[in-house]
Amino acid sequence: MQAAVDGMSNGTYIGSIRLQHSTVGGLQLDVPVTLRINRTQVNHVSPYVAYTGTPSDVIIRGDEFSQITIQGVSFGSTPAQSFTVDSATQIRARVPALPAGRYPVNLQGNFPDVRRFAELVVVAPPAFTAATLPYATPGIPHALRYDAERAAVAVSLWTATTDGDGSLCSRWQCVAVPGVQDVDESLRSGAGRRWHRVDRWS
Repeated sequence: MQAAVDGMSNGTYIGSIRLQHSTVGGLQLDVPVTLRINRTQVNHVSPYVAYTGTPSDVIIRGDEFSQITIQGVSFGSTPAQSFTVDSATQIRARVPALPAGRYPVNLQGNFPDVRRFAELVVVAPPAFTAATLPYATPGIPHALRYDAERAAVAVSLWTATTDGDGSLCSRWQCVAVPGVQDVDESLRSGAGRRWHRVDRWS
């Protein structure tokens, strides 16, 4: 039971326990149970991508930072150059220059069992050259998004295609960088106030 609870995130869980008498005709009783988990945990780090050889500043967000005395912040086994606890849900930290890799965000304090779900990804700085984005036509480009982890550029195109109710669709297309995976964005249409599924390229 404890191992199952240890694997659960913060929140309120509702269930029941069934008690059954071993001799009196299988008599059963369902007992409602509410479990509230409210532990110190690290949920996110933003930005979650940093570049090799360059210190950077990040914001760490989570729950119940005030329940423990935070004595240190580290990325993997490398301590932060500095950190400030802003509130029970936010910490600002200075990341030292790190080699490429993935680094769990850790808190050191007077309680060892801090749960962590955040990871800092360190990648080599991209070396892009000027180029024309080869987006599909017809379409009118109106926005760009950059995925720093995958070095992917996505361009949003307004097209004349409609989704059946007469409203124009917008679609995001990944361009210029090979090996792009799982880029899938949604954009609300101004005409129909509907969410349109965006195609995926790889």
